[in-house]
Amino acid sequence: MLWFRLTTLLSFMYVSPYPSFANLAQGTPLQAFNSASFPRCLFELNDCGASPAPAKVAIIGGGISGAATAAFLRMLESDLENLDHLRDAENRFGGSDEKTAGRRLVIDLFEAKDRLGGRLDYAELEGAFVELGGADIHETNAWMVQFHELVNAHLFAKGTRDEVEQPASSNQGPQFLKHINPPDAPIRLIDGDNVVTVNLASAFNINSEVSRFAAHILQGLADSWQHLYPLLGLQTCIDFSGKSHPVREQSSGVSGVRWPTKRRRFVPAFHTAVDMMRAVHLSTLLKQKLEDLIRPLYPAPLVHNMVDAVVRAVYTQGTSVHALAGAVGLAGGIGNLYKQKRPGRDVVSFLMETFVDHTFLNCRVTSIEERESRREWQSQSGKTFRLKAPDSLCPVDARDYLKRQAYDFVVIATPLELSGLSIFSRNEVGELKKVRFPVPRKFQEVFVTFVAAEGIRRTSALNPTGGPTFTTSRESHHELKENDLLLYASWCGRSLAEEEKVRKPPLICKLTTGRELADEDLSQLFRGLRRSVRRRWFAYPFLRPMNLSAEESREDDKAGNQRHSEVNPTTFQLVENVFYPNGFEGVFSCMEGQAMASRNVAHLLVNALAV
Repeated sequence: MLWFRLTTLLSFMYVSPYPSFANLAQGTPLQAFNSASFPRCLFELNDCGASPAPAKVAIIGGGISGAATAAFLRMLESDLENLDHLRDAENRFGGSDEKTAGRRLVIDLFEAKDRLGGRLDYAELEGAFVELGGADIHETNAWMVQFHELVNAHLFAKGTRDEVEQPASSNQGPQFLKHINPPDAPIRLIDGDNVVTVNLASAFNINSEVSRFAAHILQGLADSWQHLYPLLGLQTCIDFSGKSHPVREQSSGVSGVRWPTKRRRFVPAFHTAVDMMRAVHLSTLLKQKLEDLIRPLYPAPLVHNMVDAVVRAVYTQGTSVHALAGAVGLAGGIGNLYKQKRPGRDVVSFLMETFVDHTFLNCRVTSIEERESRREWQSQSGKTFRLKAPDSLCPVDARDYLKRQAYDFVVIATPLELSGLSIFSRNEVGELKKVRFPVPRKFQEVFVTFVAAEGIRRTSALNPTGGPTFTTSRESHHELKENDLLLYASWCGRSLAEEEKVRKPPLICKLTTGRELADEDLSQLFRGLRRSVRRRWFAYPFLRPMNLSAEESREDDKAGNQRHSEVNPTTFQLVENVFYPNGFEGVFSCMEGQAMASRNVAHLLVNALAV
């Protein structure tokens, strides 16, 4: 027993008052925790119910979700020492020195790419940096403004105030580009397994008729995007402080489990993204909940299903950012303009540098496995996890570091569909079983396809050239189902600029339907919002109703699958001690929305710490 307690304590003697970001390949060792308390703990075995060692947190993903989660955890950490169980621990172990006071967490971060920023990538357009994700720092985005001003304060302290942009909440902050001047650069429309490359600038040179039509499409694209943002995007990110939504006393914000002591205080937190969206207003600008907004337009039974579908949809940027927000930001010229000052990626890097202990780049974690050993003194469940990364996807030093770690908490700060992650938990007999996750709809399927289909349904046929229509290449190798709606290319042309460079330049195509859409085609796909949308949009080739088909239901029944037993993809906690801020992406995919979801996850994690 003595040897076990000694090795256990020594294996977690890490804490640092100043997070280190100096070495991205492998974090440097942190200074030891208050070692003067060890002898007393070793010999007073019955008085060591809490461990002075900090809990270990792994964050997977180096974007705004991961950065904001780390920042909020550090902010909450300063409050943790005021909790009763921490005060008891300090008294038990003889107090803590000035440097280690309040340190309860060691945070490691793993990013698959060679730089931080995640999907907050940007391009240079006419001498300005434009955020491809359409992210904006609006003055109502309280937390993102605060993050930017943290950067300002840091640079001011370093004596580089002349290089600092004005606070994001000021009139000198990010703004829209006013004129549409599409660059001569391809825009890729994601067509399932294929990619359709569109070059809008070159399309102007095909002929005057097509030129005018292309200009009309482009203008409609930009205008529609701006009109829709006040509903579900840019300026409607939630403003959730948590003050007006406390959880029940003596209960966890995750599961509602009652604890044996009344000393524990829980910070406000939501279990699912649906609950979160229902509890808060979309923004201080809209002053309405989404359900209140759509209830007059929808039959009552459909409201719940539609809200769930909206939240369950995932805004998978990555490559397809060029097909949606990227197309708008680059071609429409309404992306986030930083005037070559400071893109969002730089804010993410600053937050990582300030709040993360160890950062590993070029290290793609592919597996999260629950370990057999437990640490009840760190979390209420006591579960610990091992992270695995293939040899070809992670440097040797980082893999060696992972092999030595046992994490008490894991935060998956990247969409599951893009991460390639597998999660394994242990059943009652201790066997590892893979956790099953239903695949949520992509944001494009739920949102953009609706807008495209609605624009097509409400306007005349889109074939100004009078030429033949071309089906997309996906038709030849995709087995169509009865409820699939095929969209066709109504006009196609080739880029003149590309013809000089390659033998077969990409086609320039506008997609449309082969028949008039019926209301059934738009089942649970924002039918009530069609009054607000009257624009033509670039579309995806297939539109399917959101409801589960009877055939799929029968197949699930035959296979003995219980859909309700799956993990809800909108939950903020996938399994005990594994958190998922991106469950909220379907509606609030902008920076502030992700920051708020990350704050909620930080609250859940703190609530899950051992009493």
